[in-house]
Amino acid sequence: MTNAGRAIGWGLLVLVLLGAAFWRLDGLGARPLWIDEQWTERLVRESRSLGAILAVGSQDDYQHPPLGYVAAWLAAGDPPTAARLRLPSAVAGVASIAGLAAAGALLFGRRAGLLAAFLMGLSVYHVVYSQEARPYMLGVAWTVGLYVALLGWLRDPGRRAWPAALAVCGAAALYTYHLALLHVGVAGGVLGIRALRDWRRGERRTAAAAVAALAAIALAYLPQLPNLIGFAGGRGLEPNHVLALGPAFLHALVERWASAGATALLYEAAFVAGALRLARRRDLASLAVLGWIAAPFALFAAVPFAKYFDIRFLMSSLPAFFLLAGAGVDAAAGAVARASERAGLAPRR
Repeated sequence: MTNAGRAIGWGLLVLVLLGAAFWRLDGLGARPLWIDEQWTERLVRESRSLGAILAVGSQDDYQHPPLGYVAAWLAAGDPPTAARLRLPSAVAGVASIAGLAAAGALLFGRRAGLLAAFLMGLSVYHVVYSQEARPYMLGVAWTVGLYVALLGWLRDPGRRAWPAALAVCGAAALYTYHLALLHVGVAGGVLGIRALRDWRRGERRTAAAAVAALAAIALAYLPQLPNLIGFAGGRGLEPNHVLALGPAFLHALVERWASAGATALLYEAAFVAGALRLARRRDLASLAVLGWIAAPFALFAAVPFAKYFDIRFLMSSLPAFFLLAGAGVDAAAGAVARASERAGLAPRR
């Protein structure tokens, strides 16, 4: 890519992020706090120190680890306002879009990454949760960071920044939402395969770095482990059903995440094209993305649960959906360009 092409690419990414930021910050404090957000506000008001906000687990019935509340506490001001309480989610929403552009560039090239970021920036569902004083969007952002670090490490295992970034994002995700365990597990499995392969090849340094990063996440998570145990054992309900996956459910999910009506079918076609493009790679990066999008679905479809199901429980897979949709649009654009060249309708590059 020429310098001019890089400059155009960076310029377009800046425009996408500016548009995303405007949409997520506009009217941030206009709506009153709803009941779940009022819970965040109460905990923030009653916590007079950072130590107090870190110990909110028992007050929240262990529903969420403390990092989302920490972000709200730091941003809230005195007295807390709706806009300030929601600001961490808005910032995390924009950061997740930037991270998705990076993930797409690592996998499929800068154009695919930019398209994925643009599509997720348009998602009303993503906007809604970027304007909510709850930890969901922070969890999405840390999860995107985890996979960016994982994909970057697979591409360039000698770069020391990747294992450090993976350890930080993995630990932060675990301190933001419980289901991050799924994605840390995916990263651990992929890195375990890579470490074993590197060890057999005599590349002991990269294998040791993978083990060290995962060990750092595990050690950092130890203080949070009692909260997870409290959450798993404190519901008092008998697991009695699983998520029934099927075409109707998946189509409804796409309509919620992306767009309704005929446009949803276009997103689905783009996603399928991107998934086929990913499958042709047949490498650990493709396995990582497969785990990214499939892990939450697999959990709720295989493990019985008693609590009511909400689509937000699948939110950590949302960026992977747009990543593959962006890759599919990019592939379609490339195919059209090549067909135009063969037909003599466009100059050959």
